[in-house]
Amino acid sequence: VPAHLSVAEIEAALRRIPGVRALHDLHVWPLSTTVAAMTAHIEHDGLRENDELLADAQRVMAEKFHISHCTIQLENVGCRQRCEDVTAPRGP
Repeated sequence: VPAHLSVAEIEAALRRIPGVRALHDLHVWPLSTTVAAMTAHIEHDGLRENDELLADAQRVMAEKFHISHCTIQLENVGCRQRCEDVTAPRGP
């Protein structure tokens, strides 16, 4: 995480967006000395249009944290266990 950013502050800001029910797999890293990137899974309550919620999340990241390279996965049902198991070896 770049020194000028706080993952805790980013998480708190995303959780305050109307419609966000939960947040996980949040990652922030530098692309260069001045540019950062972010990925996250946002679980929403299903009451807002996906594009509207996504636009709000991207706006928060750009305006508050100056991060415009975002990959956000929206989920209306949490994938917590499934996300963690994706890299687990599969049995026969």
